[in-house]
Amino acid sequence: MQSAAEEHVQFVLNANLKRGMEYVGGKLKVTNEKLYFNPQPANIQKKRLVISVKEIKAIEKTKILGISPNGVLIHLKNDASYKFTIGMPWANKNQQFIDYINDLIT
Repeated sequence: MQSAAEEHVQFVLNANLKRGMEYVGGKLKVTNEKLYFNPQPANIQKKRLVISVKEIKAIEKTKILGISPNGVLIHLKNDASYKFTIGMPWANKNQQFIDYINDLIT
């Protein structure tokens, strides 16, 4: 039996994280406690990112390059923001991800 305090994986998603002018491809592992972004080895920018769910203030849909609707913008309590592209626009994974995080932070 799993305790409520135990970290468990909800999603492992193909994602791109916007860092400066570059979108860094990788995997986004989403748990009930943290978000882990691990860049693919072929990227120039290889720094991992870990975001605690407790630090998330808000999450919202956004467009990528003003066109593609599969963007997700995460706002942290320290006023930092992270923009991700989640999967393909027609796959609806970004809405499932947004709904899951909203349930955790509200």
